Amino acid sequence: MKEEFDIVVSSGTLNSNFQDPYRFRKKTIKTLFSHAHEAISFNMAGFYPQPKNKNGSRVYYADSLTILKYCLSLSPKLIFRHHYHRKDFTIVMFK
Repeated sequence: MKEEFDIVVSSGTLNSNFQDPYRFRKKTIKTLFSHAHEAISFNMAGFYPQPKNKNGSRVYYADSLTILKYCLSLSPKLIFRHHYHRKDFTIVMFK
């Protein structure tokens, strides 16, 4: 993807259960952030401590603290929200 945008929003796209779920999520977050001029916002299934993932489930519940730490390595300016649903969180990262 060559395009760049002021703000990139991703909702529900980081919930799939892949073989290496954190590698996929980190790569996607980094790619989204690199294509944004101002900010990105995304939500993800998960919590801290990490909810148990069921075998065969299509949804992967992430450890929100792991994702938060990774996002902080890309930008110290962010908002982390997890108050609206027990197994879901949202992060907004600013440039």
